[in-house]
Amino acid sequence: MGRQWLHAKRAIVNLKKGQTVGKLVKEITVAAKLGGGDPEGNARLHAAVEKAKKASVTRDVIERAIAKGSGTGSEKMHLDHVVFEGYAPHKVPVIVECMTDNHQRLTPEIRYLFKKRRARRRRQQQVPVRPRGPGGSVPDGGGRGPRGGRDRGGRE
Repeated sequence: MGRQWLHAKRAIVNLKKGQTVGKLVKEITVAAKLGGGDPEGNARLHAAVEKAKKASVTRDVIERAIAKGSGTGSEKMHLDHVVFEGYAPHKVPVIVECMTDNHQRLTPEIRYLFKKRRARRRRQQQVPVRPRGPGGSVPDGGGRGPRGGRDRGGRE
């Protein structure tokens, strides 16, 4: 009668571990899809596998995730790369890059998150954005300052 706390604690620990394993498996799958199924030739996959090993994810689960992402096993995964752009409060441009298997589920979730944070989603071709690399993007102002001038002096 006095061991309910033990079962509740185990349930909580198992739930957290399951969530962690799920996130790591998704990361491995995406890395295998983007760069191939060989961890030696794919640095992102290698890092994801090492992180999963530290979290004590079984080898079988890791191998299934790699096979699923690279499309070599019986389970093939079709993921699409989707980019959402918008403005956070104070007109800060935000770019959200997602990998999804279902656009119909992802779009309302992103819309809800933008609405919850009082941000606005960008309409098509509203603000030109030039890519800065894998880390993010910067709005393209053409090198002009906030008042239209080239530098602080305002000279053209």
